[in-house]
Amino acid sequence: SGFNWLAEYTATYNKAIGKHNIAALAGYTVQEDISDENSLSSNNFPNNLVPTLSAVSGIITTGTATRAEWSIVSELARINYNFDGKYFITASIRRDGSSRFGANNKYGVFPSAAIAWRISDEPFMQNIPLVDLLKFRASFGRTGNNNIGNYASLSTINYIKYTTGGVAIGGFAPGVIPNPNLTWETQEQFNAGIDVGLFKGRINLTADYFISRNKDLLLNVNIPTASGFSTALQNIGEVKNNGYELVLSTVNLNGKLQWSTDINFSAYKNEVVRLGPSGDDIISGNNITRIGQPIGMFYGFTVDGIFKNSAELAAGPIYNKGLADETRVGDIRFKDVSGPAGKPDGKIDNSDISIMGSPYPDFYFGVTNRLSYENLSLSFNLAASYGSEIYSNAMVIYRLIRSRSRTLTTEKNYWKSETDPGDGKTVRPHDNPRGGLRLPSTRYMDNGSYLRINNITLSYLLPDSFSKAISLGSLRVYVSANNAYTFTKNRSFNPDVSNSGNSLNPGIDANNYPLPRSLIFGLNVGF
Repeated sequence: SGFNWLAEYTATYNKAIGKHNIAALAGYTVQEDISDENSLSSNNFPNNLVPTLSAVSGIITTGTATRAEWSIVSELARINYNFDGKYFITASIRRDGSSRFGANNKYGVFPSAAIAWRISDEPFMQNIPLVDLLKFRASFGRTGNNNIGNYASLSTINYIKYTTGGVAIGGFAPGVIPNPNLTWETQEQFNAGIDVGLFKGRINLTADYFISRNKDLLLNVNIPTASGFSTALQNIGEVKNNGYELVLSTVNLNGKLQWSTDINFSAYKNEVVRLGPSGDDIISGNNITRIGQPIGMFYGFTVDGIFKNSAELAAGPIYNKGLADETRVGDIRFKDVSGPAGKPDGKIDNSDISIMGSPYPDFYFGVTNRLSYENLSLSFNLAASYGSEIYSNAMVIYRLIRSRSRTLTTEKNYWKSETDPGDGKTVRPHDNPRGGLRLPSTRYMDNGSYLRINNITLSYLLPDSFSKAISLGSLRVYVSANNAYTFTKNRSFNPDVSNSGNSLNPGIDANNYPLPRSLIFGLNVGF
């Protein structure tokens, strides 16, 4: 069961004095959410005839009960001012308190301000008829994030069973180390933009540039295990971001044949500025977060072909030399990046793990075209992402070249012998892969760039005479293709992968489900 209540109290004030226009708002809000859950289960049913727990003769296998609650209280105010519809100023501030944070830092203050100037309404612009709109905008604001789950700042208790003397004994132990200083993760952002309209609405352009800093990032960091814990949630990170976005809308033809186009283009970069008190890297799976680099760069060994013959193997470098799974002829050759002294040492070990790619695209791009001629209409939408890479856990299976897994056809030209090394890139087949074949490496990197035809729709509006003849207001027939085709060098099902719910692990392909392609025939009927 759940119970959520919200109370909002606001007061507004509006006043116009000549060319001055003022609108103000002040408010107070409070919200609480409480949820209770009880669960009982049993595997002692005598048959399937009675599905309720009453059929198990009182023998309950497991039972759980959970309760969770959170609350937030906010005070807010905003004022909007404009003069003569040309000069605009907006300012706001809010103070939020969340139960999810530590006793010392429950409250955060988040101000913002924005200005705008409608230049096209100035007298000196009236003699430039091709300009319909010219507007400059700038803003700065701070926002907060409290999505960290409930009770993250408190010390919780876990029930644990431990076997001693052949008997399981139950007890209690701390589950999470408390942090009374845990507080809001904040983002400060500056944005500047311009809106332009030309030729009586035929061309409209919006351009924005932003710079932001995410401060007090909430991250689980390693702590000395002597404390009884291995990690603790702390406000230890800072990331800066910058980027821009362009949106262009054009009316290309507006006669009997009509054609309009919408184009958007965006790009951004992020860089880690601060990580904890000592700036240690955060390694999460096959990603690394390091100061001076974007969040979650791919981290592993760099592949430098394969050892095609004994002479190349003797020249090295060798992985796990002298051990049972050491590198042999036909195995991967890793690049000797570094060693304990910071220089290549002829061996492959953890010193040779390095950043091997970025999960972030250089830019995003999209375009939509709409055409119509009399009652016939056609529209199509394209979306593109360029420059990103993917670490494919799927490829770890598909490229193993072993009898227990299905293998990509690209691996068929594998090493067979020193006189027949195949393509010189594909390792020898082996049912027990050796030579570091399963290590995270550039071998399992995939291309994340793509151009996708998202939608194509063709429609025809039947003449009014036909619609009225069958007593209808209108009748439109159409055919629509969704996810029509994707142009990509990606070898998996879908190059547009997510971050698996963890911002420290972006760009991971874990056998993502393919996007369906659909062809839809339909009728739109108006009465």
